[in-house]
This record gives sequence, C-alpha cells and structure tokens, in this order.
Amino acid sequence: MEEDLLLDALWTRAVPKTRELFAEFKENLLEGTGEWLHDELLFRAWEKEEVSLLWVFGGPGAGKSFLATKTILLLRDLHDQDPEHPSRVAVSYFFVKEDNQALHDLNAILKSIAYQIAQKDEIYRRHVVSVCRSAEAINTTEKTWKSLFLNFYTSAQGAESSAFIIIDGLDEAPLETRRKFLELLKVLVNPAPGDRTPRPRLQIAIFGRPDLRDDMEFSRKEKFVDVNAQKNRKDINDYILSRLPLVRVLKDMKPRARTKFAKEIRSTVLQRADGMFF
Repeated sequence: MEEDLLLDALWTRAVPKTRELFAEFKENLLEGTGEWLHDELLFRAWEKEEVSLLWVFGGPGAGKSFLATKTILLLRDLHDQDPEHPSRVAVSYFFVKEDNQALHDLNAILKSIAYQIAQKDEIYRRHVVSVCRSAEAINTTEKTWKSLFLNFYTSAQGAESSAFIIIDGLDEAPLETRRKFLELLKVLVNPAPGDRTPRPRLQIAIFGRPDLRDDMEFSRKEKFVDVNAQKNRKDINDYILSRLPLVRVLKDMKPRARTKFAKEIRSTVLQRADGMFF
C-alpha cells in the first residue's frame, strides 16, 4: 500500500533512466581512477558533513560523470544502503541530460531523489508517505523541496537521518531550471536573517561545467574543486594504458619496437589531451 502511494506520487521516467545511466558509468569506470577527488580538502569537509555543498567543475570530457559515479560508490561503501541494516545516512543521485526532458525537470529530479532515499531510510519513508497523501503538497518544485526535504531534515523526527545527494550535469538543464535549483540551495549556505532553524542535514554535490558559476549568486562565497589536467593526469594516463592493447598497429610490431612506439603514443596523447578524455 505504501509502495503504491510512493510510486503514484514520486515515480517518473527519470527514476529508471538515472539508474540506467549510473549502471553504465559504473560498468565503464576504470579501477583506480577518480580517487584523487576524495583527497581534496573540500571533498573531505563535505564528506564529514562540515559543509553542505560540494562543487566540482570541469570542462566537457574531463570525466565529471565518472567522478560523480566514483563518489556515489565511495559513499555507499561508507554508509550501508541495505534497508535491512539501515545506517540512517542515505545516498542518492541524479544524472541530468540535456536531450531528455525527463532528466532535467526539477520537480522530477527532486521526486526521484526522494524516492531513492525512501527506499533506504524507514523514518524518512514514513514522512514521505504522510506528505504524499496530499497531491498538492508536491505539485510544485518549491513545495516538494520544502515538504520532502527541508521539513524533514530540520525536524526532530529526522534528527538521526541525513542524506548525500549527488547531481551530475546540472549545466545541461535549461537556464531557468538551473537558477531555480541554485536558488533552493541557498538555504544550505545562507540562512535567512533571524532564522534559527537548524541547518538541513543534507549534503549535496554538484558536478558540472565551469559556466555553471555564472548562475550562482553566491559563488563568491563558495569554493569549488577544479577538474584540470594536473589533477586528472593519472586517470588519463591509466585510461591510455588500458586502451593501448587495442591499438591494431602495435599488435603487428616486434616487442622492442612495440614498447617504444607505445611509449610515444602514451606520451603524445597524454600531453595533447590537456585533461580531457574525449
């Protein structure tokens, strides 16, 4: 009965699609890559829940979606997501895609995240069920954000609960969607004057292109991780090495010549890639 209510209220085409995208990135994630991000001071502060927002910016093809996937996997390892052994720390995610309307509608994004969390945290699930008995409570983005997220994660009812939310590709959403979402996030860093409400127990990481900063009215106060050639050099080098065995011309060369030419290929591609996988 409860599951039917959750499905009716929160299920959209975005739920299975974002699962599919995560599975695809996970399958293609090269072991050992992306680990540098987790050593960043900003990441550590965010993972320890000392700051609410983590911004990871990089150009097209810099591997942001794989870094997001790596982050999801790390958090799942740290916080058991088995409903039978709940940690009360839920891990959820969303992959925004410009060419798919279902993957950049803001209310659908929030509902999809709420549905994921409800599968992990029984206390949160009860809250969502009670809210969703009224369709009007979640019929706009602002209402969904307040009723399903802020009201719970600042309440005594959810005092033992927190959630990590990873959003990849926010820059691919329409300008209005981006700005509206960033406006909602302000409450996590800029509480209203005189507001004594506790900081919501929400940890949100945004992965996107640098031009996303142009939409942030509070960007001067927020620090970010820059995905650049210096930081992901090892990842690109590992990727090149993993692909070299597939280079046909190398297969027909003698061992010594093959080794020499493979080194030249690796060096040239690594230098010219300039931090971009594409």
